[in-house]
Amino acid sequence: MGLINQVQSPLLKQAEGIVEKGVQPKFMDAYKRVVVAGMKVMFDKKTHKMMIEGLEDEPDPITTGVRGLIGILSILYKQSRGTMPMEAMIPAGLTLMIIGLDFMDKTGIVKVGKEELGKATQEYLNELLPKIGLTPEKMNTLMTNVQNADVNKLKGMQNGAA
Repeated sequence: MGLINQVQSPLLKQAEGIVEKGVQPKFMDAYKRVVVAGMKVMFDKKTHKMMIEGLEDEPDPITTGVRGLIGILSILYKQSRGTMPMEAMIPAGLTLMIIGLDFMDKTGIVKVGKEELGKATQEYLNELLPKIGLTPEKMNTLMTNVQNADVNKLKGMQNGAA
């Protein structure tokens, strides 16, 4: 479990495994490339110290860290000239978020438990989805359409069985 096996927290290691299991095999290579590229940016000697100091000074390092991660993903996407598949980028971003949370936990910036993981995940989705064109309104419409389709499918099955 774990792309690089550097995550130490059992909770975060489990979350990383769940994310990786959700990546479709045809997108796994792209997923790995995004994670490796993101880690290079996150842990680059030139910016790493500045990043740590910025997080330590923040009243809400989780939100700040997630927003920084979204910035990194945006840069990587632009560098790919729009060829990075969303099916790789979205889970890779989650994995990078988990690696970042584990780092913040290990360095004492913030103690990470289920609540912090949930907050970071929600923040990640709230920040990322609008940037890729999925606003809350579009998500609600999509979910309503899916739910209605399921209800109609069930009704059709019941009518056919009756």
